[in-house]
Parts: sequence; structure tokens; C-alpha cells
Amino acid sequence: MKKVIIIGASSGIGKTLAEHYASGGCQVAVAARREECLREIQAKFPGQVQYCVMDVSDQGASGLFRSMISNLGGVDLVIYCSGAGKSSSDLDFAIEKQTVDVNVRGFLNIIVPAFNHFASLNCRPQIRPQIVTISSVASIRGLSPTPSYSATKRFQTIYFEALEQKAYKMGLDITFTAIMPGFIATDFIHRRHPFTMELPYASKFIIKAIEKRRRRAVIDWKWSLIATFMKLVPSSIWRRIKL
Repeated sequence: MKKVIIIGASSGIGKTLAEHYASGGCQVAVAARREECLREIQAKFPGQVQYCVMDVSDQGASGLFRSMISNLGGVDLVIYCSGAGKSSSDLDFAIEKQTVDVNVRGFLNIIVPAFNHFASLNCRPQIRPQIVTISSVASIRGLSPTPSYSATKRFQTIYFEALEQKAYKMGLDITFTAIMPGFIATDFIHRRHPFTMELPYASKFIIKAIEKRRRRAVIDWKWSLIATFMKLVPSSIWRRIKL
């Protein structure tokens, strides 16, 4: 039976993924700050879902994560869905710091012990571990309304690239999947932007990318085209684009 840990599962993508894997018969452990939301998921799938109240940016998050692995009896798939990022047009330091705390410090608090746990199981070939992060199309280029969000999501994708290289050199069969969605209609998006996707629609492609063990996946095809355009725009022109 597959064992899945999802960090940042109180709503949005994380909650949808938790319900998907639980309904598919997996043993699932979820974590987030809002306990009442985690209890709702657990109540919907009694006996299949465990939960842990966690602020990923806290110093003790890594220890809590290791406890989740122990309580679940191991893990096959770790998904990091926690994220922060508000518009910081006036370059608000509090916004920038919170974004870095969650998207970098919180990310490392989970991903480092996840990697080390899977590395310790290399002697068990039946385990095909996978680590997933929900990054963003914003990681492709710096966006002036959300500087720290763009930078921290870029950090996640590059960090996965480095871990993939590290795992290969160590002879570890670990899959690293960076999901890069465009705008999705969740509590994270406070207003509708062009090409905003509905959560059920986007989730189908996210799940498919995870199941296919993709290295990177832009969600969806429209955003894939936009991402290609973003990569091709010269820096001299990009800096003049009004966002």
C-alpha cells in the first residue's frame, strides 16, 4: 500500500491531492497550520489519513516531519505544497521575508530530511521514492509584483535539479518532480488573472505528471506556451514589460 505525505494540505492543491490519494486506497499523512481543515480530511477518510499541525518555517518542522514518517510506517511519496507569496509592489519587507521563510526555509525543513530518509533506504530496491514540489511558472523569470515569490520558486526547481544530480552520483533511485502551474483558482489567488485554471481541471494534470514521474511539468498546455515565450524574451525587453 502506497504511503504519501503531503505538506500544506489544508486547502487548494494540497487538499485535493490528499483526497485523491486517500480515495485511491493510499495511507496518507497531511500537515498544515490549520488543524480544523486537517481534521475534515481525516474525518472523510477514517483509518487512512493521519495529520500533523505544522508551521513549515518553524525550527521544529523537520522533527515533526520525521515523526510523520515514523507514525506512517515509512513513506513512498512526499509532496511539498506549502507556499507563500503576495504582491509586493512597494517591496514590503514583511511580505518578502514571509515568502522566503515558507518557500525556502520551510521547503528545506522538509526536503532535506526527505532526501536523507530515502537515501537511508537505498538497500531496499522495492522502494521507488519520489519527492514533489509545487513550484510555479513564476520561477521562469523575475516578476516585478512578486520578486521573492519568483526567486524562491526558482530556488525550488534548481534545488531539485541539484538533488537529482546528487542522487545519481550516490546511486539512488529517487525521482524529483517540480510542478510548475500557472494561475489556479484557489485561496492563494486573490483575483482572477488571464488564463486562470479551475482547481479540478489543473489537479488532473498535476496528478498525471506525478504518476508519470516527470522531472518538470508546466500546468497546463496554455501555460506551457506562455512559459516558452517567457524564456525567449531577451532581458532588455523583459525589464520593460508591465505586469
